[in-house]
Amino acid sequence: AQPEMRRRIRCFQALLSSFWSFPLNGKQASAESKAGWVELRKWLRAERERILKSKEQKPPWFAALTKHIALLSEQPCEHFGAALLRGDSNELQDAVQSLGIPLNSWVQEEAVTARMRAGCALNDEPFKTTLLTLINIASGRGGVELGESLRLRSVALLVSRYAKCRERPEHMALRDAAVGIIGNPWLRRANWDAWVVDARGMPDDQSREMVNGWLKRELIKNFFELLSVDGTGDSRRVDYWLRFEPSIDEMWFALGAGAQYQRGEAFMDFKSRAKGRLLDLDGTTADNNAFVMRVGRYLLVEFGAKGNAMYVFEWGALGQPLLETLTSGRARAPIHVRT
Repeated sequence: AQPEMRRRIRCFQALLSSFWSFPLNGKQASAESKAGWVELRKWLRAERERILKSKEQKPPWFAALTKHIALLSEQPCEHFGAALLRGDSNELQDAVQSLGIPLNSWVQEEAVTARMRAGCALNDEPFKTTLLTLINIASGRGGVELGESLRLRSVALLVSRYAKCRERPEHMALRDAAVGIIGNPWLRRANWDAWVVDARGMPDDQSREMVNGWLKRELIKNFFELLSVDGTGDSRRVDYWLRFEPSIDEMWFALGAGAQYQRGEAFMDFKSRAKGRLLDLDGTTADNNAFVMRVGRYLLVEFGAKGNAMYVFEWGALGQPLLETLTSGRARAPIHVRT
């Protein structure tokens, strides 16, 4: 409300500084404060026009704001995306330095998202070429410290785009980033459906099932390589079950006494990815383990010990205690083999 233009410009500069430093993606930012931030952005844009028309001498930062006026739009950093994707950060750095934007500003974060979107806008092959670089950035290994919500948004964008590729073989770095940042889609379905969405804002089922398939195939291979008596010497069993991976709705891994406390990098990696799907197998030999899977209305149990048969049960005919064990999600629930 200052009548003198010089004072108005000083007040404008103070509010502009608050605009840059607002924790837009922080947990402490409420819906009401974000709405206020949007209103401030509208006011700053309108007030800039008013100041521009005045004859008062303008400070250097005002010319810089005119040059980077897109920062006061609904898509403030989108125009940085293509250049950042090429590794050119000159325009972004010019905006940051000339306008005094803090290094921890939302501007830096939104620029990361713009780079992700620019990458996702590429055709399949160019997108795949740059994917690993984008994964490293989304995982916080690209020189910019990312908050939790920004990592989630970034990885969700990359997963959704990869799922739309005509050919989408398993991408281990993308799989690990998705599981590590968004979570295992088996165990954190709600989190996946909240963050990984399609153009309509609906859960992206294609992306979720793609990662589900990758996890299932890797765990199936791990079971027969690490937990069966045949080990890596005989690939027939793993090849057999991999054919049925798309039909497997759920999987569990029942570990015998020998594997329950086994160490080693490969075992620990398997147990980490199978977290929430591990059972303790009792009533059998120490070296025996079981691969348990639900396929439609059937429960299939394939034992790791050589020569053991595969058993098929009606899911609806299973006893309540066993159903509760399988669906509880409790870590290392015991399951007993009746002889």
